[in-house]
Amino acid sequence: MGRRQAEAITIFLSVMIISATLPVAAQDGSYFGTRYLAPNLPDVCKTTSITGSISNGNVDLMLTYNGTSLNGRLKGNTVQLTGSSGRYRYIFSGRLSGKKLSGSWEVKPRDCWGRWVVYRR
Repeated sequence: MGRRQAEAITIFLSVMIISATLPVAAQDGSYFGTRYLAPNLPDVCKTTSITGSISNGNVDLMLTYNGTSLNGRLKGNTVQLTGSSGRYRYIFSGRLSGKKLSGSWEVKPRDCWGRWVVYRR
């Protein structure tokens, strides 16, 4: 084995050891918050609490009033979550900042929309 190949293997192994000992990503954990309805919209799109978690960039939240699951993946500090319940499609877009993930939401084909926010516990 040549010198360059030995150096490359040493660097690779060093990176693997460091990667294995890094702490869990700062955003990983349990989250809790609220989905707020924009004013003067139908009551069917209720303000509700949201629970869930982030693990290794995977975001899994749930609307507690009807059990709808919202799923997506963090891309940098942004996320798009989608879910469905019956004929309704839920679309949540947001941004992660520190311990807070927040943004806007809408339900199709209903004319419901608003803001949402969850905080890491």
